[in-house]
Amino acid sequence: MNHCIRIIVDFNVLDNPEFLATKRPYSFTPPNSYNEDLNHETAAAFYQNSQCSSKIASNYSGNNTQHHEYDEYKKKLKLDTKFESKCQQSKYSATSFHTSNYLNSKTTTIESNIVHLMFHNNGNNEDLDCTKNQGAKNTLVHQKSNNLVTFDYLQTFKIRSKYFDELAKTENEQIRLNIKDITKSNVDSHIFEECINVLKNGWNLDFLGIKKEEFLILIWLLYDLTCYSESNALFILYKNLLPFIFLYLTDASFFDELNFFNVDFVNHYKYFLPFIYVLYDTIHVTYNSIVKELVFIEKEQVTTDISLETHDIDEIIIRITPRALELIINENFEKKLILLNHIVCSYTIKGIRISRDNIFFTEIKDLDLACNPFHENTSLKMQTSFSVVFNNINLIDKSLITSIEFEKIKISDIDFNFCMALRNLKSLILVHCDIEKSNFFFRSLSKNFPKLRALRIIGSILTNGFFQNLSLESLNILDLSCCEYKSDLKFYKCPEMKYLQEFHINYSKMNYKIINSMMLSAELKVLSMRGVDFYRLKYFENCDNWKDTFEYLDLSRCMLNNFFLDFFSANIIAEILILDHLCGITHLKRILSQKSLQRSTKKLSLSGSLVDADLLSVISGFGILESLNISALEENTNTLLNSNYNYLNNFVSLNPKRNKLENASLSFINQFNRLAELDISDVCLKAGFMAYICLPCLIISLIKIDISGNLLCPYDIFQIGLLINLRHLVIFLDNEVFSEFLKIYGNLRCLNLETLILCSTTINKNVKNLIISQPLLKKVELRKCIIEPNIFTINCSSEPVFFENKTFIVSGESLDFTQS
Repeated sequence: MNHCIRIIVDFNVLDNPEFLATKRPYSFTPPNSYNEDLNHETAAAFYQNSQCSSKIASNYSGNNTQHHEYDEYKKKLKLDTKFESKCQQSKYSATSFHTSNYLNSKTTTIESNIVHLMFHNNGNNEDLDCTKNQGAKNTLVHQKSNNLVTFDYLQTFKIRSKYFDELAKTENEQIRLNIKDITKSNVDSHIFEECINVLKNGWNLDFLGIKKEEFLILIWLLYDLTCYSESNALFILYKNLLPFIFLYLTDASFFDELNFFNVDFVNHYKYFLPFIYVLYDTIHVTYNSIVKELVFIEKEQVTTDISLETHDIDEIIIRITPRALELIINENFEKKLILLNHIVCSYTIKGIRISRDNIFFTEIKDLDLACNPFHENTSLKMQTSFSVVFNNINLIDKSLITSIEFEKIKISDIDFNFCMALRNLKSLILVHCDIEKSNFFFRSLSKNFPKLRALRIIGSILTNGFFQNLSLESLNILDLSCCEYKSDLKFYKCPEMKYLQEFHINYSKMNYKIINSMMLSAELKVLSMRGVDFYRLKYFENCDNWKDTFEYLDLSRCMLNNFFLDFFSANIIAEILILDHLCGITHLKRILSQKSLQRSTKKLSLSGSLVDADLLSVISGFGILESLNISALEENTNTLLNSNYNYLNNFVSLNPKRNKLENASLSFINQFNRLAELDISDVCLKAGFMAYICLPCLIISLIKIDISGNLLCPYDIFQIGLLINLRHLVIFLDNEVFSEFLKIYGNLRCLNLETLILCSTTINKNVKNLIISQPLLKKVELRKCIIEPNIFTINCSSEPVFFENKTFIVSGESLDFTQS
């Protein structure tokens, strides 16, 4: 990206705006601070030396009329001393200001009401003190007339614009735009100048003179510019604009109450969304554009990040914790709460997710961990207060809410009543929740939620009333994991589940009649019975008409009695078969010996099971098997892999991780010339093992490999670069070994790599250069890594463009280095 581009903005509304571009003839060095107290001769010389080309600069420096215009412009930018002194005397902090003492909707400007509400920092951070920049205001804006604004867009801007970034990526040194190319708002040259000055320098008190009718124009312009900041400058800007929004929306005709029903707010609500990030100092607000979640969690530390990457939000899912709800209530600031309600409810709310610790059952990939009752103390539940915080229920279109997910909470009566009114609910997930009226709730499922498709009740006591009211023709997914049936079996009656496609009872204690009811569904495709003790089920008489063909079948950790062992050993068809930690190798051999499975199974997992040579012989007969997981086996894996069994050449994925392997044992993979995925993490391989992987066939076929937890030598790292089609790499890098590699071979470049996951690695300058040198990289994840200070500060990098449109995940949390 160019270090500088001159942008000329024309404020005449033209049908065909003229674009002027000049090729960059010289390199550009960013100027030092521009002090407005300079006399105009010095200023003219400084301006001349600071431009992108000397030719352009000379056009400005030789004109006395322009010097006069500059003097007039400089005078206009001078701060009124009374506002400066008021700001210096103010002792209000961001955590304590209240607008009720200063709101006066009858004034035409905001300056008289707002000066006491500025955001200050009582610490040592200079960026947070609004008085710091008043003596020397840095600006590169030069206006030749009321209809033309010229400025240089520099790397030194405290707040950057992705719109201007795109212009800077071109080979142009100068470009001319019409204002309507930038924004559809009715912004004039004065507001535009002030906005550019704030992008350059951060917050300043000149905004105090903004008129109420100009406020919408300003935030509209900020929105269209797609602003971001490497520092806290953008956070400070919106924090200091926050009181403006209260004044802007205050309506004198309604006794100075906030009026959210005026045309401006209703039609332009999306421009107000960034204020939600700065409303509460104790709440961290983020937006996940991938899953469309607006997230509210309590702050563990002071954060001042803000993102305007929310441009095209049309619908949201609210994700919040009970603690965050409690903190909002404790703030006890009515106008903030009203603003929160109206901004959030301006969007289509599709779902609500509340979890005690912001961890959700449905997001945990390890089912054993998710279902483990000793995983955490599920008895410590906080009562929800969603309907207390979002108390303007009339603003929420309940007919559009299609999903509810509550976890490890006590559902209050008011939230219970709110949920019962969601007639169009399609997904309901309750995990370890306390519901005072649970019996009534479960008996009313079919009546209140006629369109329900997915029902997940996790960790509850279920009675006959629940099953008798499952007459939901639309229900496709039923998950009763970790549940226990406690009722009189004589009165059990469950309606026929004709359209049930998925049935999950992982680690549950169900009755045989319940299982029988679900197994009769002709549409059943997914059956997960992980961790079920079938010895408890003694009264099965037959399995006539049970579904025996599955897309996904999970019997991991099951204790199979004779009845179920007979059923799952007779002509079962399963495309994906999961038999992890299955009790008894005899059961394994009997199940896997079925010809029907050998003809149908494409993916087989035996992780943690007891596997011997005879069982491997059985597996070698699976004719269409593409994926095999033999991780963490109980048997000596080296002996097994060195057995003389030839597998049919269909393998696409192989996972022997968490076994103890010798380098030579990897030679068995040379028979798989279609292998695309290989996971050999944590198998204690010694340096030099890549020689067994970089075979002619695998160099072309391998797309995804995990070699973390093993020792590498410089030549191993070099051989990674030989994998032509490698797109996904998981690796541990020892800094000394990697430094030695760089000395011998130069940098590692994987031309097709899209995902790089670094484990237990110290991220220093060498590793950073490795990351930014991958041309197609889209995602970087750092697991248990140590990051040296300032490594990912873009100001210190010559490749800031690399960080755009990339996903960075550090310890499970997504980061955006272009905005933080």
